[in-house]
Amino acid sequence: LNFIDEQYLAPSSKESLAVPGSSPSLTPEFENVPEKVAVKSPPLNAEEYKDQNFIDDQYFNVSPSTPKQVEVNDFEPKNQNETNKENMRKEKNFKNVEKKPDRSSAQVRKGESSALAYVRTLRKQASTEQSEAQFKDPVLEIGRNITSRMTEANLPAMIAAKKKKSDDMNEDVELSSKLHQNIEKYCPPNLWKYNSAEILELLTSKILYDDNEIIGLWKPYGLPMFGSANKSNEHNLEKYLPMLAKELGHAQLLEVHRLDATTTGVVLLATSEHRRKHLKQLLFERKIVKTYVAITNGIPRPSEGIINIPIGEGKIGNIRNGKGEVVERYRKTLRPDYSSKENKIITNKKTSKADSSPATTEYRVLASNNGASLVEVLMMSGVKHQIRVHLGLALGTPILGDNKYSYIDQLQKPQLVKGGIVERLGVK
Repeated sequence: LNFIDEQYLAPSSKESLAVPGSSPSLTPEFENVPEKVAVKSPPLNAEEYKDQNFIDDQYFNVSPSTPKQVEVNDFEPKNQNETNKENMRKEKNFKNVEKKPDRSSAQVRKGESSALAYVRTLRKQASTEQSEAQFKDPVLEIGRNITSRMTEANLPAMIAAKKKKSDDMNEDVELSSKLHQNIEKYCPPNLWKYNSAEILELLTSKILYDDNEIIGLWKPYGLPMFGSANKSNEHNLEKYLPMLAKELGHAQLLEVHRLDATTTGVVLLATSEHRRKHLKQLLFERKIVKTYVAITNGIPRPSEGIINIPIGEGKIGNIRNGKGEVVERYRKTLRPDYSSKENKIITNKKTSKADSSPATTEYRVLASNNGASLVEVLMMSGVKHQIRVHLGLALGTPILGDNKYSYIDQLQKPQLVKGGIVERLGVK
């Protein structure tokens, strides 16, 4: 409506301007508008009257939601400062207007507000842009490597699977760290990672008694008494006896008896041949008593007794050696003597003709808790693996962690530990 501004607010108010193609008279809606408005403020120059839209807003503003009406108020003159401030505010608001998507009346559904239609328009535009970016022309994809195209197609699924696996692993690690402890804290040191100097230092620190030509040594777990031809590089006590004797200031050290590699405890050594024979005689006459303590997987029944069952070698399957050859496997097993006069219970079985050695073991349960027992054992004879065989195969309560003698017909199968023991230790 700039022609109204020019007509009423031009420097020369007497001149009237007409808009080409329009009648000089106003429409019926503006018939009540005064032809002239008296302005008491200073006259406007040609640059100022060109943009007087605030006058249009005051006199000709029409609400889009209601029929067009014109409300004419008496023009109240303002001073020059108020007019300039209002002009600056109008100009600032006009510059900050953002360009928004067109919301034509054709896009507004029946019964929906203009805001809802506007939201639908934005969603439709976003969907269209995503579809154009996701789906490409097949003709343009012919030159691409089929492997890269398949990889790109499967990439979202691969990323999702990898993320899910990572989340599951993190949950498992977090759950295990809360409910279970690290089992390594219960494991003995791995001697195979030690060098010779470290083994010698370890043995020197384990000397319990050194007097009267007798040495009492606490043998660590996992250290065998003697070496073998096939494993000459492995650590064994016999290999370190000369070095240990020199360390202790003796000419020699001689073994008196032996302990299994998986058994830890006191080993008697002699510094002379005469003392060695003397100690062996005392052991034979049972004047030196060797007492063992073991933790069993299960509670022996009865709680104390004497096991008198011969032990011999028995075949327990085949195994393929390093050369690919199939060889037979043997281990110690029970060889009951059913022909003995003491046997008055089992009379329908025959005694095995295989070689065996008499073995007698006396045991007593000291304490038990959660499926585990602390058992005191006295060996009345000296057969290899005697305690392990009698506790595991005769009583059915093997030493905790001894999978070699946990099953009568299987070898090296993992031991089925009682649930109460696992919960008690807090390991997994």
